Amino acid sequence: MNNLWQGNLATRLRIGSGLILFAYAFFHFINIGLGLVSPTWMDAFQDSRSWITRSTIGSVVLYAAFGIHAALAFVKPGAVVARCVCLFGRPFKSSWG
Repeated sequence: MNNLWQGNLATRLRIGSGLILFAYAFFHFINIGLGLVSPTWMDAFQDSRSWITRSTIGSVVLYAAFGIHAALAFVKPGAVVARCVCLFGRPFKSSWG
């Protein structure tokens, strides 16, 4: 667990904000899955989820995590473009011959 928090401040902020956003998305998808099983369960889970995310502290934490994560994604835009070209450019180049 100590290896997770190694790195500079930007890395730790990126990991922390990413984990918060991941937890939000995870429980959102769990809520959708519960709706497939029982609408009553979905409503009950949504009430408890909304109690956390719609509170003042929950909203501030969620929006701060989103803002920090988005801002850190654009710190080095050249690196992001290079990663996209490396990931998505190769299949298109090989298919065009």
